[in-house]
Amino acid sequence: MKNKWKEILMNPWTITVGGGLILSIFLSVINDLVKKEQVFNTISRILSTIFNVCIMLLNRKIKIWWLLLGIVVFIILSILFVRCLNHTQTTPNKPEFLEYTQDTILGYKWKWNWQKDIYGKYYVENLCPICLQCDTPLVDNTYGYRGKYKCLRCGEEYFKTLPDFKHVKMMIGDNVRRKYFTNE
Repeated sequence: MKNKWKEILMNPWTITVGGGLILSIFLSVINDLVKKEQVFNTISRILSTIFNVCIMLLNRKIKIWWLLLGIVVFIILSILFVRCLNHTQTTPNKPEFLEYTQDTILGYKWKWNWQKDIYGKYYVENLCPICLQCDTPLVDNTYGYRGKYKCLRCGEEYFKTLPDFKHVKMMIGDNVRRKYFTNE
């Protein structure tokens, strides 16, 4: 749910429309303060003008055939729009490499998730070393200057220094490129 809200709030349309609304309200308040009028007076005038125009349009005498023609045209345009939308909208297949979430790299077994950024590119997220015996995440149990990592489930200890996470992410990216994108 949190990712859904983040996706909605980071959408370029939301940012553009929301930013425009916030800016217009801000400028209206500044305009009202400069003219020494009541705050939000400009916004209330704009809303009342829109309301009055709607009332004027609703009170206008129209012929029944205009109304029927408008309804028929609206239905036809709606059907065409839905057909066009269904025709152009294909469900995107998830890339195969998203199933690649675990591997042994640089002497440790690793587990991670794939996340998609706002530009549509995937990146490695939640990278962590896991136990070779039981696939439990390892914890840092450092003694002295050398790294010592321990599995809390089975008690297995690893005395080898943990590689840099950037190097592991680079190797993951290279493995994906070599396995799934061999034509490049």
